[in-house]
Amino acid sequence: MRIRLIRRVTAAAFTAVAATIVSTMISTAPAQATAVTVTGAATGIATHSAPPLAKVDLHAKTATAAPHIAMPQRGGHAVATPNVCCGNMTWHGGPVAHHPRVYLLFWGPQWNSYTNVENYLYYYFNSVGQSSDAWTRIMSQYCDRNGCPAFSGAVFAGWVQDTSAPPYAATPAQLAAEAVAGANYFGSAAYGTDAQVFVLSPSGTHPNNFPSAGFCAWHSYTSGTYGFLAFTNMPFVSDAGASCGTNSVQGPYDGFSIVGGHEYAETVTDPALNAWYYINGSGEIGDLCAWKLFAQPMTYGTFAQQLLWSNARSGCSAS
Repeated sequence: MRIRLIRRVTAAAFTAVAATIVSTMISTAPAQATAVTVTGAATGIATHSAPPLAKVDLHAKTATAAPHIAMPQRGGHAVATPNVCCGNMTWHGGPVAHHPRVYLLFWGPQWNSYTNVENYLYYYFNSVGQSSDAWTRIMSQYCDRNGCPAFSGAVFAGWVQDTSAPPYAATPAQLAAEAVAGANYFGSAAYGTDAQVFVLSPSGTHPNNFPSAGFCAWHSYTSGTYGFLAFTNMPFVSDAGASCGTNSVQGPYDGFSIVGGHEYAETVTDPALNAWYYINGSGEIGDLCAWKLFAQPMTYGTFAQQLLWSNARSGCSAS
């Protein structure tokens, strides 16, 4: 699925058993990832604090929404039956991300109440791309004429909270405009096929009629100040409960890493919707293995993930 998102940053602390959040907000530029040592966490996040999340009022402007492909809810209807098919994904001539970067944009003042989710995603994307993340390396086999996805460290590149109120049931065009506003905050590095912006909407706001529309998230692209912009429409997936992954592997935040990882991987391998897929409109690296789940130990905790399609193995794989 393809979509985008903007957000504010807070500090938080997690325990291995339950997340206890202590957050503070400051009006500074978004902090980058810092080295943190995790000790003895069997699941979830061990105790430590994320850097402060900047909160700013971003004014979204008009943007045009491109087509998108969505991740269907668990037990819902997909365009193609996942992992029941006939062959590998093929390249359709479009670009892939060579050095993936992820920016998190939390849209709305409501996010002040969800610092546990914010920090879960912070530690998740600071784990994705690290040497402990064998899952991400599956994407390295999907190349374009200029190279292949390569990973030398965490893909997390920045986070921010947009303190302006999001509209109820934001349209794809409004989501695209918010993604542009967030990308402009981060600057030119948030543009181009290597970068992707997650537009994270707070609980109860129903972006693009989530969850009644039957999807968990989607990814797409638009254009902005510095050109091409890939983004993900990431609703508050817990609003859909188990249909979007809540408590499906190890805890209440599972859906955020399952769905977020699905969209991240599809954006890396198909940012402009014209690169790697099996069937046009479906059959991307995540679609073919949707809801085939596992728990992956990573640098900053153990996270719920879904398998990805590997052409090298002609099937779904965790590595």
